[in-house]
Order: sequence, then C-alpha cells, then structure tokens
Amino acid sequence: MAAMSSDPPAKSWNFQRRVIGLLSVVCLSTGIVLWQSDWGTTVWVGMLVRIGMVLAAFWLALPSGSRAAAWANVSPSAFIGVLLAAASLAAWPKVARVAIPIAIAVAVIAFFLRPRKRERPRDRRGVQ
Repeated sequence: MAAMSSDPPAKSWNFQRRVIGLLSVVCLSTGIVLWQSDWGTTVWVGMLVRIGMVLAAFWLALPSGSRAAAWANVSPSAFIGVLLAAASLAAWPKVARVAIPIAIAVAVIAFFLRPRKRERPRDRRGVQ
C-alpha cells in the first residue's frame, strides 16, 4: 500500500509546481542544446520544445502560495466560448488570419475604453 501524504494541499501544489517548472526548463534547454548541436534530429528537438512549452504553460496555470489556480475564476460560459472560438478557427484557418488581428485590436480598444470605477463624492450635507 502506498503511503498517503499528510501535507496540506497548498504545500503539495507548491512542490508539484516546482517539479513541473524544473521539468519544463530541462525539456526546453535540452531541446535547444540538441538543436544547436549535431546530435539531435528534428523529431527530438520538436518533441522536447513542445513538451517544455506545454509544461511551462501548465506551470503558470497552477496555484502558487499567494494566488489561486488560473482556472479558479473562469466561468463556464467563458470556457465554452473560448472552446467554440478555437474550434471554429481550427475549422476555418483562412478566417483566423483576419479574425485574430481584429480580436486583438478589439481587446486593446476595449481595455482602454472600458468604464473605470469612480469614487462617488461624499455627501456634503452631512448625515442626519
């Protein structure tokens, strides 16, 4: 029987986050070294770099000691919307060439034109 860890989940996630970050760095650096040397073939270099990039993205999404996981605040409707957008762009790649720059431009414009939270002025009459 395997022994169960008595560590709280946060400490367990921190350890797993470190291991995933280390594996990501190892895969990426090994891929780069093989790419620069004569030892690696394209298959090995591509595999190591892709695995390293996926592990790096997963490392960024995992919870750290001071913040929750990246997926903790994602609503189901936003998740489904992103999945549908990715599927439609994969189905029609020619549309992606136009849609992605337009989406980036709209996101930048929306970021700067969004309404800001303003503090309301205090009531000058006083509380009665």
